[in-house]
Amino acid sequence: MRIPFLKKKVTNERQRYGANSHKHLRSSKPGPKLSRIFKLPNIKFAKYRFRFSSLIYISISIAIGAICYILFFSGVFSVKNIILSTDITDINDSLKRSYLNKNIFLVSIPEVESYVKESVKYSKEIFIRKIYPDSLEVRVNEVQPKFLYLDFHQYALFDEENNVIELEAIPMSLEFSAEENKYLSGELDTDSLFIQERYFESLEEEEISDFNWDEVPLEIKQRIFQEIKTQVDQKIQNYFSSQVELLNTQVGSLPIIKFYGYLNADEIIFGTDLISQSLKLKEKLFEITNYEITNVTWKNEFRAEVVLPDSKTMIFGQVPNFSIADQIEAFKILFNSKQYSQESVFDLRSTNFSGRK
Repeated sequence: MRIPFLKKKVTNERQRYGANSHKHLRSSKPGPKLSRIFKLPNIKFAKYRFRFSSLIYISISIAIGAICYILFFSGVFSVKNIILSTDITDINDSLKRSYLNKNIFLVSIPEVESYVKESVKYSKEIFIRKIYPDSLEVRVNEVQPKFLYLDFHQYALFDEENNVIELEAIPMSLEFSAEENKYLSGELDTDSLFIQERYFESLEEEEISDFNWDEVPLEIKQRIFQEIKTQVDQKIQNYFSSQVELLNTQVGSLPIIKFYGYLNADEIIFGTDLISQSLKLKEKLFEITNYEITNVTWKNEFRAEVVLPDSKTMIFGQVPNFSIADQIEAFKILFNSKQYSQESVFDLRSTNFSGRK
């Protein structure tokens, strides 16, 4: 029980110090210093700032969409014109089918170049550019094949400057047996081991024990030799006929140089006497006869046969002391002589050239 005179006096005066002296701050307004430290957000300004940012984003999106529409969907930048310049091959229709009305930004120049290379087989130079907003320019410098080289394993196409524009191996190249290679190299004669083996295979069992090659008549030896020759010649003829027919369908009918053998790729690309001499023969014989020479056949590296349009066969070749240039001069004399009309085959590799009917 509290004594009345000791009752605590209650006053409205606020305590300046002590545990409860801070309670008045809870309901009071902040002073100037506290306002500067604790800034309250301006709700109205943030609202307008949000609206302004949204407006900017929307405007940018609309602008980007409009640009994309104009560039890719409106047709303003679609290819409407194809400017084509070629020497020989006309690929205008195929280019239009592939690239007309296509968006010019989506047209790849390397893709167009690859397409042109596939369409124009013998292209020397290709130039492609886009002309904005709606044109595509294509210029192609073509080369025309002038003659064809063909041997037992490959073929090559040459342009008018005698440069190789195509060199390809033949999948089904020509192969020969050992005796056939012996014949092709000129080392097969009537006493060769291959001739003896062929004759031995034709004997009956009772004849084998008494076999003596020296007693075999020369006529039989020559007959066996002729069989091998005919076999090889027919094999070569069939090979060249099939290959020439196939190449004619691919590149057209061209003058051809045939070689009964095989040249290295480097010899063909960088030049060889066989090809250069063939071209020289072709040029000089045309000057003398006015005949277009379409076929020069090298039976080996030292014997070239040229069949003229009048069915005369001329044999040229690499021989000592009598060059092909000398042989051409000899042919010039022969062509203007009576002997030319009397015989059909002439061997010009000697000074007193021989002829036969």
